[in-house]
Amino acid sequence: AVSAQLLELSQVEELAEIRPPEVTLVLTGREAPPSLIDRAHLVSRIVAVKHPYDKQMMARPGIEF
Repeated sequence: AVSAQLLELSQVEELAEIRPPEVTLVLTGREAPPSLIDRAHLVSRIVAVKHPYDKQMMARPGIEF
């Protein structure tokens, strides 16, 4: 949402700051700003090793969407 300019980075940072301790905040997507990565407890990157798209297979309802 930040990279698409739907939310300001400052709004997401504020949400992370004011969330109650019993609330787990999960953010997903690409292009995470360094300030969010620094604040996070867990950061993962998923890399495709083999994917049907590589063979021009179309997305299937109920599987990819």
